[in-house]
Amino acid sequence: MKKTPRAIERDYLAALTEAVPLETWREICKMAAAQAKNGHPKARDWLARYLLGEQPTDLLSLAADEHAGHTTEAEVERQSKRQAEDRRLSDRILGL
Repeated sequence: MKKTPRAIERDYLAALTEAVPLETWREICKMAAAQAKNGHPKARDWLARYLLGEQPTDLLSLAADEHAGHTTEAEVERQSKRQAEDRRLSDRILGL
């Protein structure tokens, strides 16, 4: 049986995790942060993309969410529920 793209991605992520243990990743992040603080543009760009994403939320939207009482915790909960539902639907479609 052919693996689904999600299963293949999980295999690659597992291999990456084995090759780069958490402590090594911490060291890489600390080094990038130190370089960014010292003005290294590639380190700043890498950190910004990793932390904020390719298209970060604009400040006005963040302020509006905060004003409306939306919290990070509530957003994480909503996203978690969406992902769980997506997985259930995907598994149903794939007959898993």
